[in-house]
Amino acid sequence: MAADPIDLAGFTNRVLLDSKFDAQHFLLMLDGRQVVGFLWATADQATRQGWLIAMGVLPQAQHQRRGASLVTRIQQIFVGEGAQQITLAAYPASYLFPGVDTAAYPNALPFFQKLGFVKSGEAVSMQRSLVNYHRPINFDQVLTQVEALGIKIRPFQLSDTYSLLMLLSQDFAPDWQVNVRQAIKSGLASRTIIVAVNQHDEINGYCQRAIDASAGRFGPFGVRSDMRRQHLGYVLFHTMLITMVKQHIYHVYFFWTDGDAQRFYAKNGLIVYRSYSLLKQTLAENPQTQIIDQ
Repeated sequence: MAADPIDLAGFTNRVLLDSKFDAQHFLLMLDGRQVVGFLWATADQATRQGWLIAMGVLPQAQHQRRGASLVTRIQQIFVGEGAQQITLAAYPASYLFPGVDTAAYPNALPFFQKLGFVKSGEAVSMQRSLVNYHRPINFDQVLTQVEALGIKIRPFQLSDTYSLLMLLSQDFAPDWQVNVRQAIKSGLASRTIIVAVNQHDEINGYCQRAIDASAGRFGPFGVRSDMRRQHLGYVLFHTMLITMVKQHIYHVYFFWTDGDAQRFYAKNGLIVYRSYSLLKQTLAENPQTQIIDQ
């Protein structure tokens, strides 16, 4: 993982402390007593879903079937546990990257395709500098329009907890609740979450940053389904950027977006810095996986 180094603290927090960590899904490849390769995976038996989150083989140990052996072994483990699908990299609770960065790892896409993975989509990482950032010229006008709907944009308060969790349970992915709960428990939510609240104290949208303790990492970010196209997202996004600059945070980035969301961010000054192919594999009950030379 030359393009994605991780230190011991990051490994401990992301891997060992993940709620679904299982040593049976963390594979090591040894050459004598030296570790020359690894594979980190996890699974959810309730949904029969597996994730191959990350793997790597030392350069001097590549092209000796080691990588393919690791993948084949985790496929066998998942089948034995009843998993029906493997998603590459995009583990919602703690992914390092959403897919295969074909620029950073040019051999990875054909490697996984030969082992039965198929491309299911594309995604990008985006970023922008906040040095010399200024709120858009029309920001105050749009904010006034939003406020005319009875919406107030402000930092999260503890009294918002129930309403925000209800919004997330109804409109968004389950892992978004995990991020919010962690921010609230850590005491950081008032600095890292912005909410859009209506006159009934219901939260219609929110945005968050610093989900992995990196101050400039943006997201998750969403608006209630029946309140979209009312400019709430625009106001929430720029309110967060304005707040970040006030807190002397001068860079914003995130790992994963695509489609309409990518176009929104591009219109608001973010640029792509990595691109990915998203891969999945449907598992047969008795896969006959060919180990290739990798």
